[in-house]
Amino acid sequence: MNFCTYFDHHYLPRGLALHRSLQRHCPGFMLHVLCLSEQCRDILSSLGLAQLRLVALGELEAAFPDLARVKSQRRLVEYYFTLTPFWPLYLLENDPGVERVVYLDSDLWFFSSPAPLLAEQGDASVSLVPHRFPERLRGKEAYGKYNVGWLSFRRDAQGLEILRWYRDRCMEWCYDRWEEGRFADQKYLDALVESFGGVHVLGHPGANLAPWNVDRHAVTGEPGNVRVDGDPLIFYHFHGLCRLFGPICESGLGWYCSRLTPTLRQAVYAPYLQELGDVARVVETTVRERMLPGAPDLLSTPWHSRFSGGRASDVLRLVKGAFAGSLVMG
Repeated sequence: MNFCTYFDHHYLPRGLALHRSLQRHCPGFMLHVLCLSEQCRDILSSLGLAQLRLVALGELEAAFPDLARVKSQRRLVEYYFTLTPFWPLYLLENDPGVERVVYLDSDLWFFSSPAPLLAEQGDASVSLVPHRFPERLRGKEAYGKYNVGWLSFRRDAQGLEILRWYRDRCMEWCYDRWEEGRFADQKYLDALVESFGGVHVLGHPGANLAPWNVDRHAVTGEPGNVRVDGDPLIFYHFHGLCRLFGPICESGLGWYCSRLTPTLRQAVYAPYLQELGDVARVVETTVRERMLPGAPDLLSTPWHSRFSGGRASDVLRLVKGAFAGSLVMG
């Protein structure tokens, strides 16, 4: 099974944690990584990991020259959002061995096999996941009913038509702000579901459990056996997780006023933080031993930070997280 994701060197430990989780739960997979910085590709190349294919950002930009027109007009995060549909389309158009590819956000981590989700897609050309907001957060659907975290596309006529439509919309407008009917790369998914056939909305409760929807589900079990409404947790979306000071981390739950239950703390966040710590040490050792370019820049940046908000932002998160009871130790 082919999966794809993208990240730069600051987000590299999360990408490696995602890769490790697929190794445990999805034999025979291939993870295609769009390396958004040279340091990212240098480090990943040095690690020599199996089931990992690397593509430099320049290769994607060469395949889609129009990207140069918008790159200078958008902030870094907005340009990254713009790339979301281009990356799976590049793979489907250029690699005849890829019949179906699943785009994954790099801050996902698999707790069990994705096979039920691949089977649930059936013959549909596209599958995606809803946010599943609880009633108190229903207003956030203005930013999109569906989440970009999992997007599966087949290399058939309908799948390619949908993906090219999505690409064109992101080229036209992809900014980190809400406008009527538009928000980054995400709000377009609403129109995609409404306008095309062959799109399946995944219904498995264990797909894309996240800080914004944990309160509407019964999350039970222990490390290694987490259940969501009685079904296995397949993957969790660690959106908003960041290291603040020392071992203190903000889970991301506080921003949604969601509860950090003992099960979430011990069986979801704790093992992921352990994995992040492990891979961060591997990255640091590789950078130091090989004296790779950009080492000082990488080693001065925490594992969590792709777009750092700075110390003042961290203090705000610490205070808010303390009041919300959403801090974790990692």
